[in-house]
Amino acid sequence: MTSTVYRQSSVRTEERASQDPANRLYWKRPLQRLDAEILRDRILAVSGRLSEQMYGPPAAIKTDDTGQVIVSDNAGRRSVYVQVRRTQPVAMLTAFDAPVMEINCERRPSSTVATQALMLMNSEFILAEAARFAQRINQEASADFAPDFAKTPSVTTSPQKLLWQAGYGAFDAQSSRTAHFHRLPHWTGSAWQGGATLPDPSIGWVILNAGGGHTGNDQQHAAIRRWTAPVSGLFEISGKFSHGSKNGDGVRGRLVSSHGGLAGEWTVHNQETATAAKALALQAGDTLDFIVDCRGTVESDSFHWSVDLKRTGDLPNAAPSNAATAPSAVAADASWNSAAGFQGPAPPALAWRLAYAWKLAYAREITPEELELAKEFVLRQTAYLRVHPAGNKVAAEQQALTNLCQTLLSSNEFLYVD
Repeated sequence: MTSTVYRQSSVRTEERASQDPANRLYWKRPLQRLDAEILRDRILAVSGRLSEQMYGPPAAIKTDDTGQVIVSDNAGRRSVYVQVRRTQPVAMLTAFDAPVMEINCERRPSSTVATQALMLMNSEFILAEAARFAQRINQEASADFAPDFAKTPSVTTSPQKLLWQAGYGAFDAQSSRTAHFHRLPHWTGSAWQGGATLPDPSIGWVILNAGGGHTGNDQQHAAIRRWTAPVSGLFEISGKFSHGSKNGDGVRGRLVSSHGGLAGEWTVHNQETATAAKALALQAGDTLDFIVDCRGTVESDSFHWSVDLKRTGDLPNAAPSNAATAPSAVAADASWNSAAGFQGPAPPALAWRLAYAWKLAYAREITPEELELAKEFVLRQTAYLRVHPAGNKVAAEQQALTNLCQTLLSSNEFLYVD
């Protein structure tokens, strides 16, 4: 292993390639694809889920909905601990030439076949780990991981303004508008609230999560989910508002437009009601506030409010709108969902996240050319997914980043080792 031949580089030179194109004289080391088990472990390591636990029972296997055998262990254990059954070979490991247990295996082949590419495109394991990879770079990326040319984010790589915001405030009955709105300061990983412990000394019990939340202690600390219109037009709102306890006096929900004021009001106590509003006229930048207060007491004031918004037409006397191809474009009949749009703190600059993805996947810095190509890919994917959501409950930019991460995990540089 310390010999010069063993430690050869796989770098190709034109001079030597012209003399020995088939590498019969072994003037460079042939590229080697990772073994199946190492490939799976590397994917888990990049997504941040690889467990270093040693010994113990094996990671169980199961059959998924398509009939493929997959690893059902959620702890991300190394592949050496995956359960082996002759009658149930793990589909991904088999595709990448893991030994077949039905016969003696004296030598492991290294094939390149179409099923490997299909596995990297459609495998439940790959899709899940690519999503975790994208989440990891959103949480951990910073300017520290970026090369100098990517440290100062441009306008196109800066975090985009959030359409949905979680906050607290109050409703002014005289003006029929939101009196004040403040962003909730603490993110738990799944919800926004006043602080690390509840009730918060200054804000109280107010919480907002993807499906609903809890009101504050009084009318001045109502839970407010705010949506900012990205485009002008007429909008239709629908949803379900519910309170699930017999205790207390229930909760009150209001829909308040910064343009037109109060657009709907509903009170629920241990029941569910539909919340709907039609033909709401909004200019780009106007806000809709979904305000929930405690009415009289704050006892048992947890609630669920799922909201769907749809653009149904243009404002009167406005030119008709069409979907465009720019990254910020919005389809003429676009729709939004409160649960799908709910998220934690704004992610780091896109350039920083892309640079960190290269560090994790390839253990090297991203080049200027790669940064531009990756940035263009994410922006184009984001634009397309905003116009064609196809029922996807993941935010468009996050899904675009996941698609890029899947591409990195499927690339030759990731699959082969020098």
